[in-house]
Amino acid sequence: MASESTGVTSNRAGVDADSSPALGRLSSQTPLAACVDAIRRAHPLGVAAVEVVDLASFETSPAALVFFTDNSGARWIWASGPDCGLAGRGADTLGNAKIG
Repeated sequence: MASESTGVTSNRAGVDADSSPALGRLSSQTPLAACVDAIRRAHPLGVAAVEVVDLASFETSPAALVFFTDNSGARWIWASGPDCGLAGRGADTLGNAKIG
């Protein structure tokens, strides 16, 4: 799914939202955009552009894997749990790493 306003692309390879209800919410544009906004607030240099979002797993837990470029031009991967973007949960960060 893509959004003209956020440029977010969701790729469900690796997880079926039907078999992982925890991630089903993030397969819809509004919750996914809220998740990316939460990551933007959590990452010190923000999110300049999202490359792809893969609904998959991180260390055996359901996760949205968000690949993005921050405002310094560095590329990152951010693993967020199913509650990403919900009030009081923020980015629901499971892990993150700079790429390259």
